[in-house]
Amino acid sequence: MDKIFEKYPKINVYYKTNDGNSFFSESDAKNHAKSLDNKLVQPICREFENIKVKEEKALETDKNSVDESIKVNVQAKPTNIDKKTK
Repeated sequence: MDKIFEKYPKINVYYKTNDGNSFFSESDAKNHAKSLDNKLVQPICREFENIKVKEEKALETDKNSVDESIKVNVQAKPTNIDKKTK
């Protein structure tokens, strides 16, 4: 995995100039590139599959948290379903 993405797990894209500098903002990268012979600014995108896997893991974690919360609430609040109400 790319070191920038490892260090900043919440970003999905950053911009790299020809001299090897990296920027979160495309405009910052372009401004820096003005001083270089090669003014190329390359967007570096996180792989879609990695994002999808992280989202799926997050959803599974949330689902498990909800399931546990429901179990705790059901166990903590017993109801008398068999009793007839008047």
